[in-house]
Formats: sequence, structure tokens, C-alpha cells
Amino acid sequence: MNIKNSEKVVNGKIIASFVFGILTIIGLVFFEEGTLLSIVGIMLGVIGLKETKQYEHKGSKLALVSIGFNLIGFIGSVSLIVLS
Repeated sequence: MNIKNSEKVVNGKIIASFVFGILTIIGLVFFEEGTLLSIVGIMLGVIGLKETKQYEHKGSKLALVSIGFNLIGFIGSVSLIVLS
């Protein structure tokens, strides 16, 4: 990957994790489901955060926000399953 030092990019896994986090919360609110998306989103967020630190890309704060969204979705989905 030929990236100049001045051109720092956001990792694609972080963006995918962020989208999964938003879809998880939407799915939780409207469909009461989102467990699988949240698990995939958490994994992508953690991998993206590690790669961000390793390759000095931008997006570490976005990775933390996306992990948070996915955790909220996962905890909400599990609590709905347990309570029903």
C-alpha cells in the first residue's frame, strides 16, 4: 500500500463496523433483533482499531464509537432475548 505520510486514510473495517452499529441499533428499535450484526461489528471494530494503531491511519475515535454502538446493540438484543 503506497500511502504518503500526509495522506492518512480511514480503515474500511472501521467504516463497516460503524454502519453495522447503526444498523444494529435500528434493527433493535424496529425489529427487536441485531445480535449477529453487532457481533460482526464488534469484531470489525476491534480489528480496525488494531490496524489503525499499527499502520497509523485515521479513525481510532470512529472505531471506538462504532464498538460502542455495537455493544449497545448486542446488550440490547441479548436483554430482549432474556426478557422474552
